[in-house]
Amino acid sequence: MARFRWVYKTPKWEAARQAVIARAHGLCEECLRHGRIEAGKEVHHIIELTEENWRDWRVAYDPDNLELLCADCHNQKHGRCTGLAAFVAPVAPAR
Repeated sequence: MARFRWVYKTPKWEAARQAVIARAHGLCEECLRHGRIEAGKEVHHIIELTEENWRDWRVAYDPDNLELLCADCHNQKHGRCTGLAAFVAPVAPAR
């Protein structure tokens, strides 16, 4: 969100954001795809905003390019690691 703050301060963004939250019934859409139920916190752009596309309504504000995610899924989509995951190496399953 930091690079394109002005997008998130518009009435168009608030309308799109509310439409996505309502469509997802307030639940993380990524968690639901994996059979988990978690409250959504962040409306995420599927096609990321760039200098070239942030003025394109279909990228910036179209609900079809937006999804509601929980904080963990949003961080994962952006390649951010939080909590103990940053310090713990994954354990291979026993064979």
